[in-house]
Amino acid sequence: MRNLFFLFFLFTLMGCASKEAKKAPEVVFNTIDGKVIKITDYKGKKIVLNFWSVNCSACIREIPEIVDFYNENKEKVGVISVVILSSKKDVEDLIKKYKINFPICLGDEKIADLFGGIIFLPTTFIIDEDGYIRLKINGAIGKVELEKILKSLDYNEKAKKTE
Repeated sequence: MRNLFFLFFLFTLMGCASKEAKKAPEVVFNTIDGKVIKITDYKGKKIVLNFWSVNCSACIREIPEIVDFYNENKEKVGVISVVILSSKKDVEDLIKKYKINFPICLGDEKIADLFGGIIFLPTTFIIDEDGYIRLKINGAIGKVELEKILKSLDYNEKAKKTE
């Protein structure tokens, strides 16, 4: 029953979100290892854009979930992790500890403001293949929830194509 409620809520939310979707801002992210990435680099893939901090216990708890999700879905979904309010050394320690293999970018208030401001950490944005923000999630999210959200996006896209 709980799963049915979650799916109903998710489909309703995704239906509402798709009508109000805004294009993700053109941001240049600097990764912790010196690379430059942009959302447009992921054209044709969905993106999980996750803002977090090393001082946030909920953020730390979700890292293994996001790593597992990415490892199982990296062919079709990109993950960009933006860490704010954290030192480079602390972030590097966490990358090693959790074997994070997706881009970790050092963010700041300016980047957060481009996404409408980040009030809660963690905050995750789901961006579709065309670069539109489809969902903003305040709070920790797990692998199963991410999979359900992305399946619902696929379902909504297929439904639109048959209308």
